[in-house]
Amino acid sequence: SVVFAGNSSLTITSDSCPVEGCDGYVTTVDSIANFMWSDNASWVNLNESIPCDHDPTDSHGNRMCSHLYPCGCSDVTIWDSWTVTLDTPTPYMNSLTIRGTLIVQYDALIDLSIHANLINIKGGRLIIGNATHPFQG
Repeated sequence: SVVFAGNSSLTITSDSCPVEGCDGYVTTVDSIANFMWSDNASWVNLNESIPCDHDPTDSHGNRMCSHLYPCGCSDVTIWDSWTVTLDTPTPYMNSLTIRGTLIVQYDALIDLSIHANLINIKGGRLIIGNATHPFQG
């Protein structure tokens, strides 16, 4: 199942790309990396900024961004040679581009969620469960 908050919609589109990748998509990062989303040092070591390293809530815990007013969180890219395991809920991002692999951790002890106005999968993979560890929603 997929859960939406508020007045939301889901549109799924795809590009037809061969296994070796799509023409026209230039990789600017060629470091092979395998790390947890919450590992801020890995983002920094790969010359990327930490995805939204500030708190997108006010002093009362209210979210300060929405689909109408995206917060100051950056657009995040998972590059071709990266495998990132989501082990914590994401910050509220304007966009998440997946050119590599993003795996939602199946044995997390907390509820995991991806918060983005746009998730753009460009030749990459978003893995949420598999045959031996199905998504339990």
